[in-house]
Amino acid sequence: MRFFGGWSYNNDVLNAKDWVHQSYANGVPMGADLPPMKGTAPTFVVWAVKDPTSGNLDRIQIIKGWTKNGQSFEKIFDVAWSGDRKLNKWTGRVPAIQSTVDLERATYTNTVGSAELKTVWTDPEFDASLHAFYYARVLEIPTPRWTLIQAVKAGVPPPDIVPLTGQERAWTSPIWYTPSAEARKNAPAGMTVADLKKKGAAALGDAQLKTLVVGKAFWVRNNVTGDQFSVTYTAEGQSNVWHVGTSATIPSSVGDPLRSGYDGTTTPYKIENGKVVTIISQDPFAVTIYKLGDTYYGARSNEFGYANYEIIPTPQIVSNPLTAMINQFSIDLGLSEQQKQQIAPFLKQELMQLADLKKNTSLTPVQKLEQLKQISSSVEAKITPILDPAQQKKFQAMREENRRKLIEELGRKLLQRTESELKQLM
Repeated sequence: MRFFGGWSYNNDVLNAKDWVHQSYANGVPMGADLPPMKGTAPTFVVWAVKDPTSGNLDRIQIIKGWTKNGQSFEKIFDVAWSGDRKLNKWTGRVPAIQSTVDLERATYTNTVGSAELKTVWTDPEFDASLHAFYYARVLEIPTPRWTLIQAVKAGVPPPDIVPLTGQERAWTSPIWYTPSAEARKNAPAGMTVADLKKKGAAALGDAQLKTLVVGKAFWVRNNVTGDQFSVTYTAEGQSNVWHVGTSATIPSSVGDPLRSGYDGTTTPYKIENGKVVTIISQDPFAVTIYKLGDTYYGARSNEFGYANYEIIPTPQIVSNPLTAMINQFSIDLGLSEQQKQQIAPFLKQELMQLADLKKNTSLTPVQKLEQLKQISSSVEAKITPILDPAQQKKFQAMREENRRKLIEELGRKLLQRTESELKQLM
């Protein structure tokens, strides 16, 4: 692998015979710091070639990390990939490549993937005021995991508690970006504990915390990212975070709130020494809650003195999902007021039908899937004629993504039910 970063790479630099020389001349290699900023965003040149004795390449990813107001983040960008796969417009990720692994023989074929991948990529979300790092990672196509290979050689069933395949990978050293003093001055200041105390905020004691949180559920906003989520603290000492979507920018060291909220997996918590202490992967993280007027702010122990969280009223999307849905449609599709009034009754009808479908325990997941398709098709047939051609194209893309997510959920539940029934039979 080769990985370079700079401010002035041309998109066609990889077509030059001396592209490596140009990359050194106009930037820095992996492991170095980006030179002082000379453009609007850094550009990276990345190249990878397969190991002659291993699998073809699936994709190249660039992983970006950054910090803001005491919170650290990472994000994965798919930047180059084999085949004609397309980026998902909602997630920005490329679908999984086909697996050629023969599980009975523990073999694979290089009939998919590429021998070489390369690209020039510019960070689309660059913020000149934030410290950041970038490194490249290349993934091979799926190949048999060593546990499967050993099991096949020994003639025994493979273990069922680990994956049977894996994707070998290689990665580069990072390239670092440090903002200038002037850029740092222009960054919006976050709320700190010191700021709160200057304004007269007081930290809650144990008794006040128990009154506020135990047996309660409330909405919180991360003021660094703007994301909103619901937090539940049961009287039995368990907590959970709900309504975290795949588009949320999640700080590090928070566990897996997306999956935990989806699956209903709880995390132990306790109140001691004026803090709400949550155990995440066996490590304790404490939140001190401050009250300023009628507003409550939360300062997490690993966020360097920032009070990044605020308890907020229930968002409109929860208190009035129909209004929230109409507003989102209006923004995404550019609806006129007349179109909004025409579409509202159809969306209301769909919400009621989906709610009834969710409550119906007499249907199997497959039957629910068929009902879902019928409900969606009926509503789309009524809404589509109201939209102009450009709106219709966006509408169909939105509906396909929503339908995919619902189908995945039903499919997962069907798989869980099947596994449960098999365990009972065994």
